[in-house]
Amino acid sequence: METPTNLTNWHRSKLDESKLSDTERHILLLYRQYATLSRSNPPLAVGLLVGILLCFGHRIYSLTISQIRVFDHISHAFQLIGLRSILLVAISTFSVGKQRVCPELKSLSLLPSPIHTLPHCLLGSTFRFLEYFVAHPTLTTFVSSCDRGVWGLSGHLGDAPFLPTKQLILRRTGLRSATLGKALRRFPKLTHLFVDFDPGLSWVRTLSGLGSVTDSELGAAITKCCPCIEHLTLKVCEQGDLKFFGENPTLEIRSLINSTLNLSGLKVFRSRIAMYYSLLETLDERAAMVRCWLPRQAETLLLDTTDTKEDVMGVPYFEGVKSLVLSLCQAHHEDHLRFRTVVVTVGTGGNIDWNEVFKEAREYGAGTDFRLMVVFFPAMLRAFWDDTWRQGIDIPASLLAGNKYKNEVVDSG
Repeated sequence: METPTNLTNWHRSKLDESKLSDTERHILLLYRQYATLSRSNPPLAVGLLVGILLCFGHRIYSLTISQIRVFDHISHAFQLIGLRSILLVAISTFSVGKQRVCPELKSLSLLPSPIHTLPHCLLGSTFRFLEYFVAHPTLTTFVSSCDRGVWGLSGHLGDAPFLPTKQLILRRTGLRSATLGKALRRFPKLTHLFVDFDPGLSWVRTLSGLGSVTDSELGAAITKCCPCIEHLTLKVCEQGDLKFFGENPTLEIRSLINSTLNLSGLKVFRSRIAMYYSLLETLDERAAMVRCWLPRQAETLLLDTTDTKEDVMGVPYFEGVKSLVLSLCQAHHEDHLRFRTVVVTVGTGGNIDWNEVFKEAREYGAGTDFRLMVVFFPAMLRAFWDDTWRQGIDIPASLLAGNKYKNEVVDSG
């Protein structure tokens, strides 16, 4: 079958059965048998159809799997059964002839429907065979959203092969630090790591079956196994009962800090200041310490101050952000940090005149030696955390493009 450039045009493609291999004919025969049985079950038929399109689409480079928005959990389950049935048949059949489903796949995105919050309705809990795609030899980018961290990334470390992926983007993931650390051991070529931890999905740690882990697992994994990281985003926090780090967060965070300092090729570092809460209490009192924990070599620093234990409408918070901004500028002036661009978020409000703060920052080189940007949340929340992990993107330009009302960014230029 000639692969359409977009699978939404599948109905225009033609299948010449005379050109099919024996294995492809076998898969097509099974599909027809399944399809006959599914005539009275449209959701199952949809899953089967998507599966067969993937089997015969040999020139698929980018694949996004998203669940159809059905509110009936039974219908949703049949979609999964249909897709899984065909792909499992294809995987086992192709493997005999050393063929692969989607042999040229480079980018894989898994986007479960957010309306399905029950464990059995998430792709990660029912689609374990997707490790087949995650381990694809041509795959360079893997994006997952709203998962519980059970993609089989960790595996049994003694048997699991290394994965070729260079960009690992985990949005709203349930993976905690120790589990993620084990998974990263399989990604020696990783250059981009984006972790957006969702505490609402973090029950996976009790189900992962990974056994005991060391408190410094994540930091050690980054240092030893992922030395090529260039873009690192850690959208994690230590608030509430469900935390990203384990029983000894101070030890884990210090190990993680040391690992980022050792990434010689690190260009972009983005994190929440909240990640350091076991090491500091308030921004205002210890703003000068934060600069000691940031990777000196990073060319771009993006720091979110809004996820805080403090009252984001209170004077101490705004004074703390001001102290942090000036401390970072001073650290650059003294050659402790070498960023070319630094972006700091702040909650809307307060009585601080940020233009006056920028005048003081210019004494340290803001606007001449480096670019300083302060962006205001919640208006700039999406622009700050969105797709700035993508390779080659101009982050300041991206933020300015998201500045719809022209008053949500203060920029030294």
